[in-house]
Amino acid sequence: MNKLKKIFGVLFILAIILTAMPQKVYAAGKYSISVGATSITVGKSVKLTIKTTNAAGKFTVTSSNPAVVKVSSSSTWVDGSSMDPKITLKGLKAGTATITITPVNVSDDEYKLLTNKKSIKITVKKASTTTTTDKKPTTTTTKSSDATLKSLTTTQDLDLVFSKDKTNYSVTVDKTVNSLGLKAVANDSKATVKIEGDKDFVVGENTVTITVTAENGTKKIYTVTVIKTATAEAPLVDLGVKGYELNKEFNPEELEYSVEAMGVDAVEVEYTTLRPTTKVEVIGHDNLKEGRNQIKVIAITDKGITTVYTINVNVSKAPAAVVEKNNTMWLIIIIILIALVLIESLYIMVQDKIVPVKDDEDEEEEKTKKSSPRRTATKETKKTTTKTTTKKKEPAKKTATKKTETAKKTTKK
Repeated sequence: MNKLKKIFGVLFILAIILTAMPQKVYAAGKYSISVGATSITVGKSVKLTIKTTNAAGKFTVTSSNPAVVKVSSSSTWVDGSSMDPKITLKGLKAGTATITITPVNVSDDEYKLLTNKKSIKITVKKASTTTTTDKKPTTTTTKSSDATLKSLTTTQDLDLVFSKDKTNYSVTVDKTVNSLGLKAVANDSKATVKIEGDKDFVVGENTVTITVTAENGTKKIYTVTVIKTATAEAPLVDLGVKGYELNKEFNPEELEYSVEAMGVDAVEVEYTTLRPTTKVEVIGHDNLKEGRNQIKVIAITDKGITTVYTINVNVSKAPAAVVEKNNTMWLIIIIILIALVLIESLYIMVQDKIVPVKDDEDEEEEKTKKSSPRRTATKETKKTTTKTTTKKKEPAKKTATKKTETAKKTTKK
């Protein structure tokens, strides 16, 4: 009896536990269908979408009129929210067709089968022979009439001052220039620019035109008149030798000159360039020898044009008289310098002798002052000595000696 009670007690507890445990509730499964459009034209296709909720399985797709609407695939597997993009419905000819979707072995999470069919009607229309266009509002835009230039430049070293309102320009170039290398930029980005005549210049007058065409067709023409000379631009505007005169006045187109010099071995060449970019090299201006010497002045422009000027320097020997005169002058200068040095030396020697004598006398006087108690007697002795020396030279010495002895005796007392 007790065993039965125990068994019933355990079963009762298990029942309570099972009752208290949370139970999972499954929602009922379902599916839905949709198409991109229910009305299509012949030759067009739309996609069929099958979507399941809490269900999965195989679906079949059929058309009631395959001659009107063709199904690309007769069956497809769908699991949950996944969809098969391969199923398309294509219109073959005008008419209608019913598309039926049937679940086959489709069950929900509680393994309940879904059996309900669904269908959708598709209408196929003939392709329209007339083209319809969507009318959009039109906006009227005014095209630009700006036919001016923003800038006009040249690759040549020319003073071309540009202004968009000035249309005529004139420049002069030498015979080496065949093009200005013009670059023109329109003020309006929609305008076009055309340059004509900027090449193959001939000697004389040449015309270069720059035509600017605005967006609306308006045109404006800029003109550059190019005058080409028969000669090249001279790189130098002045040339000479410092301290000497050339045999003729300098002419940039004349390339040879001469100079007469005497007794020199080098000269200084002076020159002035037309443009600061011109490079000049002078060769042969030093180490000159007696006779004819040749100096080369090579000028190279930034365009690479080289012009060589020649200066012939005729160096003659200096006359003997001139040489002797120069030697005499140098000799006099050397003698004067030596005399000044001797005078300065003698002056320094005399100063050195005088200064020590004065110092000895001061020292003797200081000793005498310290040894003599009676300053008055000493002063009288010095005075007497001075007076005696003025009258007669020899007697003065004797008297001075005697008085000095008297002074010494007095000191002893």
